[in-house]
Amino acid sequence: ELFQGMLGVEVTRALSELPVDFKTIILLCDIEEFSYEEIAKIIDIPIGTVRSRLHRARNILKEKLREYARQEGYKEKR
Repeated sequence: ELFQGMLGVEVTRALSELPVDFKTIILLCDIEEFSYEEIAKIIDIPIGTVRSRLHRARNILKEKLREYARQEGYKEKR
C-alpha cells in the first residue's frame, strides 16, 4: 500500500476508505504539507472548500480510527 511505510496499517486502511476528494485533501495537506492556498490552486477549488473538506476528512478519519485506538488501549481525552 502506498503510505504504509510512513503510516500504520490502520491509518493506511482508513485513508484508503475515504472518498477520493477527502483523501486528496488529506494527502496534499497532512502528508505532502502543501498550504491551503497551494492545495486550492492544485485542485482548482476555493480555499474555503479546501478548509471544509479537510475538516470533514479529518473527522471521518477520527471516527474510523476511534475503535482501533480503543482496542489498542488509548483513552479518549474528552
